[in-house]
Amino acid sequence: MIGLLKTNDTLSLWDCISLDAVQKGRTIHEDIAQDLLKRGLIEDEVPHYSISLSIAKNTHQLPSYTKTKGLDKEKLRQMILQFLQNAGDEGAKRDSIYEYLKDVLPANKTEEQQLRYVGRLLVELNEEKLIDRIGLKWILTDNNRSV
Repeated sequence: MIGLLKTNDTLSLWDCISLDAVQKGRTIHEDIAQDLLKRGLIEDEVPHYSISLSIAKNTHQLPSYTKTKGLDKEKLRQMILQFLQNAGDEGAKRDSIYEYLKDVLPANKTEEQQLRYVGRLLVELNEEKLIDRIGLKWILTDNNRSV
């Protein structure tokens, strides 16, 4: 991050130290976080901030940024539908779907947060009548079997 000081004269040394702390998963003071959020230097929510896309690009950290953010919601939804297509009539439990997705979920979230996120995606797909729940298993709806 210190190298960013040389190329960006709008950042203070304290900004760079704060960004470095965010990148390393350390807690920063809420006032500092709010300032960095307003300036577009960090993203996400308390306490799971991450550096912003622009900072990741400027510091050549796009691979780790992308891993931290995970795949976007629509790609995850498509992966779930494909997984359930492959599972066929047997369907799949949330834990199996999570195992399939865990490497592409946001790395800055705990396992519990990732599981809840997968659960919310399943509920959304169910509310959209793309999948059904039978007991503890999820399956594609009859009219959605040819994803």
